Amino acid sequence: TVAAYQDIDFETPTNSQQINIDVSAATGAKAGSISLTSLTGNVSITNASITANTQQAERAGDLSITTASQTKTDFEQLLHTINEQGLSNQVYYRVRNGDISMADTQTLQSHAATLVSDTGSVVINGTIQAQGDRPYIGLFAGDGLTLAGMADMSRSQMGDNPYYSSLLEL
Repeated sequence: TVAAYQDIDFETPTNSQQINIDVSAATGAKAGSISLTSLTGNVSITNASITANTQQAERAGDLSITTASQTKTDFEQLLHTINEQGLSNQVYYRVRNGDISMADTQTLQSHAATLVSDTGSVVINGTIQAQGDRPYIGLFAGDGLTLAGMADMSRSQMGDNPYYSSLLEL
Protein backbone atom coordinates (compact mmCIF):
# COMPACT_ATOMS: atom_id res chain seq x y z
CA THR A 1 0.00 0.00 0.00
CA VAL A 2 1.26 3.43 -0.95
CA ALA A 3 -0.59 6.49 0.33
CA ALA A 4 0.36 10.10 -0.27
CA TYR A 5 -1.09 13.53 0.22
CA GLN A 6 0.08 14.68 -3.21
CA ASP A 7 1.09 12.92 -6.46
CA ILE A 8 2.19 9.30 -6.69
CA ASP A 9 4.41 8.99 -9.73
CA PHE A 10 6.91 6.23 -10.31
CA GLU A 11 9.70 8.48 -11.55
CA THR A 12 13.12 7.13 -12.41
CA PRO A 13 16.52 8.82 -12.74
CA THR A 14 16.52 8.22 -16.50
CA ASN A 15 13.79 7.47 -18.99
CA SER A 16 15.36 4.08 -19.75
CA GLN A 17 14.64 2.77 -16.26
CA GLN A 18 11.39 1.48 -14.79
CA ILE A 19 10.18 0.85 -11.27
CA ASN A 20 9.35 -2.85 -10.86
CA ILE A 21 6.52 -3.99 -8.60
CA ASP A 22 6.00 -7.74 -8.51
CA VAL A 23 3.23 -9.34 -6.45
CA SER A 24 3.23 -12.62 -8.38
CA ALA A 25 2.03 -15.76 -6.66
CA ALA A 26 4.12 -18.68 -5.53
CA THR A 27 3.02 -22.06 -6.89
CA GLY A 28 -0.63 -22.64 -5.94
CA ALA A 29 -0.98 -19.33 -4.11
CA LYS A 30 -2.99 -16.16 -4.83
CA ALA A 31 -1.19 -13.18 -6.32
CA GLY A 32 -0.86 -10.13 -4.09
CA SER A 33 -2.65 -6.81 -3.89
CA ILE A 34 -1.56 -3.29 -4.81
CA SER A 35 -3.22 -0.23 -3.31
CA LEU A 36 -2.27 3.32 -4.38
CA THR A 37 -3.96 6.38 -2.85
CA SER A 38 -3.33 10.10 -3.38
CA LEU A 39 -5.54 12.49 -1.43
CA THR A 40 -4.87 15.68 -3.42
CA GLY A 41 -2.76 14.62 -6.39
CA ASN A 42 -2.58 12.17 -9.23
CA VAL A 43 -1.63 8.48 -9.31
CA SER A 44 0.41 7.64 -12.40
CA ILE A 45 1.68 4.13 -13.08
CA THR A 46 3.09 4.98 -16.51
CA ASN A 47 6.73 4.39 -15.48
CA ALA A 48 5.97 1.32 -13.37
CA SER A 49 6.28 -2.29 -14.41
CA ILE A 50 3.62 -4.10 -12.39
CA THR A 51 3.37 -7.89 -12.45
CA ALA A 52 0.99 -10.24 -10.64
CA ASN A 53 1.47 -13.58 -12.36
CA THR A 54 -0.36 -16.67 -11.14
CA GLN A 55 -1.01 -20.14 -12.44
CA GLN A 56 -4.80 -19.89 -12.09
CA ALA A 57 -7.03 -17.02 -13.25
CA GLU A 58 -9.14 -17.18 -10.08
CA ARG A 59 -6.01 -16.42 -8.06
CA ALA A 60 -5.16 -13.19 -9.89
CA GLY A 61 -4.00 -10.10 -8.03
CA ASP A 62 -5.99 -7.09 -6.82
CA LEU A 63 -5.50 -3.44 -7.76
CA SER A 64 -6.98 -0.46 -5.94
CA ILE A 65 -6.31 3.13 -7.02
CA THR A 66 -7.85 6.21 -5.43
CA THR A 67 -6.75 9.50 -6.93
CA ALA A 68 -7.81 13.12 -6.61
CA SER A 69 -7.46 13.63 -10.36
CA GLN A 70 -6.41 11.66 -13.44
CA THR A 71 -5.41 12.02 -17.06
CA LYS A 72 -6.55 10.03 -20.08
CA THR A 73 -3.10 8.41 -20.21
CA ASP A 74 -3.41 7.30 -16.57
CA PHE A 75 -6.66 5.45 -17.26
CA GLU A 76 -5.29 3.87 -20.46
CA GLN A 77 -2.22 2.67 -18.55
CA LEU A 78 -4.47 1.28 -15.80
CA LEU A 79 -6.46 -0.77 -18.34
CA HIS A 80 -3.27 -2.08 -19.92
CA THR A 81 -1.86 -3.10 -16.51
CA ILE A 82 -5.06 -4.89 -15.48
CA ASN A 83 -5.52 -6.74 -18.75
CA GLU A 84 -1.88 -7.67 -19.39
CA GLN A 85 -0.19 -8.07 -16.00
CA GLY A 86 -2.43 -10.36 -13.96
CA LEU A 87 -4.17 -7.79 -11.75
CA SER A 88 -7.64 -8.93 -12.66
CA ASN A 89 -9.22 -10.33 -9.52
CA GLN A 90 -10.64 -7.20 -7.92
CA VAL A 91 -10.17 -3.81 -9.56
CA TYR A 92 -11.23 -0.64 -7.75
CA TYR A 93 -10.59 2.72 -9.47
CA ARG A 94 -11.82 5.92 -7.83
CA VAL A 95 -11.37 9.51 -9.05
CA ARG A 96 -12.36 12.13 -6.47
CA ASN A 97 -12.43 15.10 -8.90
CA GLY A 98 -12.96 14.38 -12.55
CA ASP A 99 -14.55 12.07 -15.06
CA ILE A 100 -13.86 8.49 -16.07
CA SER A 101 -14.30 7.84 -19.77
CA MET A 102 -13.79 4.50 -21.47
CA ALA A 103 -13.41 4.53 -25.26
CA ASP A 104 -15.14 1.99 -27.50
CA THR A 105 -11.77 0.35 -28.23
CA GLN A 106 -10.97 -0.18 -24.53
CA THR A 107 -11.64 -3.30 -22.48
CA LEU A 108 -11.50 -3.99 -18.75
CA GLN A 109 -11.35 -7.69 -17.79
CA SER A 110 -11.72 -8.57 -14.12
CA HIS A 111 -13.56 -10.85 -11.74
CA ALA A 112 -14.89 -7.77 -9.93
CA ALA A 113 -14.59 -4.25 -11.37
CA THR A 114 -15.62 -1.01 -9.68
CA LEU A 115 -15.27 2.44 -11.28
CA VAL A 116 -16.16 5.48 -9.15
CA SER A 117 -16.16 9.21 -9.91
CA ASP A 118 -17.09 11.17 -6.78
CA THR A 119 -17.92 14.50 -8.45
CA GLY A 120 -17.70 13.75 -12.15
CA SER A 121 -19.29 11.46 -14.69
CA VAL A 122 -18.60 7.90 -15.78
CA VAL A 123 -18.98 7.30 -19.52
CA ILE A 124 -18.59 3.75 -20.84
CA ASN A 125 -18.28 3.19 -24.57
CA GLY A 126 -16.05 0.12 -24.29
CA THR A 127 -16.29 -3.34 -22.77
CA ILE A 128 -16.22 -4.44 -19.16
CA GLN A 129 -16.04 -8.21 -18.77
CA ALA A 130 -16.46 -9.78 -15.34
CA GLN A 131 -15.86 -13.52 -15.02
CA GLY A 132 -15.64 -15.85 -12.05
CA ASP A 133 -17.68 -17.43 -9.26
CA ARG A 134 -19.28 -14.10 -8.38
CA PRO A 135 -18.68 -11.68 -11.28
CA TYR A 136 -19.35 -8.06 -10.34
CA ILE A 137 -19.42 -4.73 -12.16
CA GLY A 138 -20.05 -1.55 -10.18
CA LEU A 139 -20.26 1.90 -11.82
CA PHE A 140 -20.86 4.97 -9.63
CA ALA A 141 -20.86 8.63 -10.64
CA GLY A 142 -21.54 11.84 -8.74
CA ASP A 143 -22.59 13.69 -11.90
CA GLY A 144 -24.05 11.21 -14.37
CA LEU A 145 -23.52 7.71 -15.65
CA THR A 146 -23.66 7.01 -19.40
CA LEU A 147 -23.62 3.58 -20.98
CA ALA A 148 -23.28 4.37 -24.66
CA GLY A 149 -24.78 2.23 -27.39
CA MET A 150 -21.45 0.44 -27.91
CA ALA A 151 -20.99 -0.33 -24.20
CA ASP A 152 -20.79 -4.01 -23.32
CA MET A 153 -21.23 -4.99 -19.67
CA SER A 154 -20.87 -8.76 -19.65
CA ARG A 155 -20.79 -11.00 -16.61
CA SER A 156 -19.94 -14.66 -16.95
CA GLN A 157 -20.46 -16.83 -13.89
CA MET A 158 -18.14 -19.81 -13.57
CA GLY A 159 -18.68 -22.87 -11.42
CA ASP A 160 -21.77 -24.82 -10.53
CA ASN A 161 -22.62 -23.42 -7.08
CA PRO A 162 -26.30 -22.32 -7.26
CA TYR A 163 -25.71 -19.76 -4.48
CA TYR A 164 -23.24 -17.75 -6.49
CA SER A 165 -24.63 -14.99 -8.65
CA SER A 166 -23.44 -12.16 -10.86
CA LEU A 167 -24.19 -8.53 -10.12
CA LEU A 168 -24.29 -5.31 -12.13
CA GLU A 169 -24.63 -2.32 -9.82
CA LEU A 170 -25.22 1.18 -11.20
